[in-house]
Amino acid sequence: MKKLITIIFTMVILTVQGQDLDPAYYLFGLSFDYSISTYPGKRLKRHKFNPRIHESDLGNILRLSEVTNKEFKKIKPQKDCRNCDEFYELKSVPWKLGEFYNFFYEKIKGTRPKKVTGIVKNEVIENASINQMKSFLAGIYNGFGTMSGDTIIFQFGHVNSKLEITERFIDSLDGAEFMKTIPVEKDILGGGPLLIFVPKGNLKKFLLNERKRINTLANRANSSAPK
Repeated sequence: MKKLITIIFTMVILTVQGQDLDPAYYLFGLSFDYSISTYPGKRLKRHKFNPRIHESDLGNILRLSEVTNKEFKKIKPQKDCRNCDEFYELKSVPWKLGEFYNFFYEKIKGTRPKKVTGIVKNEVIENASINQMKSFLAGIYNGFGTMSGDTIIFQFGHVNSKLEITERFIDSLDGAEFMKTIPVEKDILGGGPLLIFVPKGNLKKFLLNERKRINTLANRANSSAPK
């Protein structure tokens, strides 16, 4: 698999398919939402976006490489993570979480680490260009999206700020013929809301092309795999 990734990455960087998207906003859409409170330690704003993608999602891995123009590496086995070596991450990432979030720390009684919550900066939303909004939605699709015909479904892992931003960016672009949010099911552990929509105009064409590009990269990689 590692050799295959190297071969296909070489093919990817020769294309211009990902160069028109904003890589930082693409990663912002694809990555974990830090508006969900967590216990990550200190100086989270200096941490960098670097999502881990399973080797079975080959098209998604290669699409992220294409958009960011960064190569992947396979994660080494770890004692506390039995299948970490099945995942890939970017070798180098210049985009920091602090460019998109303000972080607030809260000391929880009886615990040593501080609980931290990220608030997306207003300027990230208010000043986003059309290309940045499209890049964010493409990243959301890469990480959380499926498509059936003209209908797109985003499955969010938790109730978080990305749902609201996604709805806002869809409306700011060409909008949707239909859009509905299905709340989280209480009996599903770790489940999050579904956003179901049918995009219109150029947004529809753009997201269809994103799906086609991911599928094309996956098919190309699979056809190059050793028999």
